[in-house]
Amino acid sequence: MRSVGSFERLTIREPRNETSARRRFKADLTNHFAGNPNFTFFRTEGDFLRPDGQIRWWDGKAKLFYFDDDHVSEDGVDLFLGRLARTLVAIVEGARK
Repeated sequence: MRSVGSFERLTIREPRNETSARRRFKADLTNHFAGNPNFTFFRTEGDFLRPDGQIRWWDGKAKLFYFDDDHVSEDGVDLFLGRLARTLVAIVEGARK
């Protein structure tokens, strides 16, 4: 097997205009639905951002967290699947009360 080298130095950065547009959209969406009991904003950005703010797009070994430029892969979903399941259970249980 031929080695293709290390990708550790490879970084993918979100362009600044996209970062600010994403943040504005998130703020607008959050403000629009604030106080609405039928809306839950499920945050995943903490699962996909490194401490330096760069997007964590892979695990450094073999798992890619994105299928393409903005859709998470199955490995990406695994980062928050347990938390999502617990959130959905809490929503359903809350609706039954």
